[in-house]
Amino acid sequence: MLAAWIRTKYPHIVDGAIAGSAPVFWFQNANITQDIFAKIVTRTFKTSGCNVKTIVAAFDAIDELSKSDQGRNFLNQVFVLDKKSQIEKIEDSKFLKDFISETMKSMAMIDYPYPANFLTPLPGWPVKEACRPLKRNPSKSQRKNVWLLSHMVSLYYNYTGTTKTICANPQKCEGPYAQLGDPLGWPWQSCTEMVMPQCDSGLPNDFFPKTCPFTIEEFLNDCGKTFNSRGYHPGLIRPNWVINNYGDHFPSASNIVFSNGKLDPWSGGGWRNTNTREGSLVSIILEQGAHHYDLRGQHKDDTDEVKKVREQEVNEIKNWIKQSKEKYSKF
Repeated sequence: MLAAWIRTKYPHIVDGAIAGSAPVFWFQNANITQDIFAKIVTRTFKTSGCNVKTIVAAFDAIDELSKSDQGRNFLNQVFVLDKKSQIEKIEDSKFLKDFISETMKSMAMIDYPYPANFLTPLPGWPVKEACRPLKRNPSKSQRKNVWLLSHMVSLYYNYTGTTKTICANPQKCEGPYAQLGDPLGWPWQSCTEMVMPQCDSGLPNDFFPKTCPFTIEEFLNDCGKTFNSRGYHPGLIRPNWVINNYGDHFPSASNIVFSNGKLDPWSGGGWRNTNTREGSLVSIILEQGAHHYDLRGQHKDDTDEVKKVREQEVNEIKNWIKQSKEKYSKF
């Protein structure tokens, strides 16, 4: 997004930009369907072999199991939860389901064809690997359905086999992304200037527990729970800041390549969802592309598709350089 915006705002300084996996339209009043992120995640898991009904049954089972001491103990054990983030009461099922949902969304983002360590160590095509136990139809046993889903969580957080417990509530213990820096950095941005409406609808749109609709009022309430102790107040949120600064379309922009992968849920907010060219604005869609796959380093297991996309992007950059040299050779 920053690449697209800096080219749009300062074309006299920046000659061109590759905006990889940039959800430039995923903002308030930009006409993006609020549940498209969840829909794309579900599509990625479904096409990788997962049975949607089994995942839905597992989420439902978490609600039921959280109603009893025995059920809560089972959930704590099967997900190997850190003592500080264990299920202790019925209401705690919500943060566990939110945690699992975010895990699946992150896995869809980083569904690369080779082992990688972007957010966490994972095998190649991790979604396909996660779907192996989730291919079967729902079991009549609630515990069995949850157990099947727990394999996906274990794959994401303990692929190396060195993680002893998993923190499902980063506000109470050190979460899985602690090594990436302050975990509240992006949440603060999203609670002030980068307000990106997003929610889950449930079936038939997606397999997540329903959270839609997204409302600013509820969002402010959630931001307050996280940041009130740091002086946060409603006056700090500017839901229209991005659109006011950069616009909800690019009528006068030029020399930008918007690349998006169909496996990446952020592609739902991309400039276009098909391969197209409008002037010198180019949309490239990778059928087997996860988040910014084309911008990652070269790998022996790269797909032929991404190799061709990178070649196209290099040609675009060469053309921008040529244009710039011709422009400034007159001075």
